[in-house]
Amino acid sequence: MLTVLLHGRGGSERDMQPIAARLPGRTLCLRASHVRGKGFGWFDWRGRPPHVDEATGPAEEVLRVIEDEAADDEPVTAIGWSEGSTLIVEVMRLRPARIAKAVLGTGFPVAGNRLTDLELARLRPPTYWVTGDSDGVIPADAEGAEFRRFLDEHTALHATVLTGVGHELRGGMNEALVARALA
Repeated sequence: MLTVLLHGRGGSERDMQPIAARLPGRTLCLRASHVRGKGFGWFDWRGRPPHVDEATGPAEEVLRVIEDEAADDEPVTAIGWSEGSTLIVEVMRLRPARIAKAVLGTGFPVAGNRLTDLELARLRPPTYWVTGDSDGVIPADAEGAEFRRFLDEHTALHATVLTGVGHELRGGMNEALVARALA
């Protein structure tokens, strides 16, 4: 089994290594290609969420890596943080059968529909979404709620809202992501 991990905006593959180190099997922490300050981002957008057209290229890049690293019938788990979670959902939307399980730390919706959304809704892959009730970047009752609504309509969603946790990839969030990956 291969587990692919995607960091958030302004981060790097190093952000996901503490999670990867606790998982069995092969893990692959990817780095986004767009420079964002001292880190990297998956999408080249400013001030608004990307549209599906802008998300297709980065999702195809991740799919190419998965195809290079995993056998055709090998199950792939994808773990994302923030913008990385959003990209994992776009990978699932492009190739609904490729990701066996998704573990998403927060995330936001991408605007637009894909023809493959119906196939994703039919397959309903297990998806674990974890967010914090104090997240001021992607509030659980705003963009987070839209993201959750999409996941609920298209996946077998298991949602968890952590009390007292903000937009942070550490402590309770890391523990929750590892626990869901091992579920």
